[in-house]
Amino acid sequence: MNSLWNVAAAFAAGAAAMYCAERAVARWRPGPQSLTDAQLCEHIKARLPDLVSQPDAIDIEVHAGIVRVAGRVPADERSGLLMRLTDMPGVRMVRNAVSSSDEIEPGILRV
Repeated sequence: MNSLWNVAAAFAAGAAAMYCAERAVARWRPGPQSLTDAQLCEHIKARLPDLVSQPDAIDIEVHAGIVRVAGRVPADERSGLLMRLTDMPGVRMVRNAVSSSDEIEPGILRV
């Protein structure tokens, strides 16, 4: 009975790994739904009111799927903003130039 559970656990782990790998590959694979940099920028700007309390304080630039986000946000919103940006379709990388009251140094998040 124990070996049956091991097989089931291995199957579930393999399925989860394949799902994650497919999501990662899909980000880099051009598809018919690929957005231009201008479309991606507009999509991100449209979503900003859902992501931060002061969307007008954020500047977004996109070049080849690499998003540069700059501006000032409350410290408790910073990491959520960056993580949601990395999860958006078409975003290959996020360059962080956002400052907060914590004065965390800007950096790069790889997707």
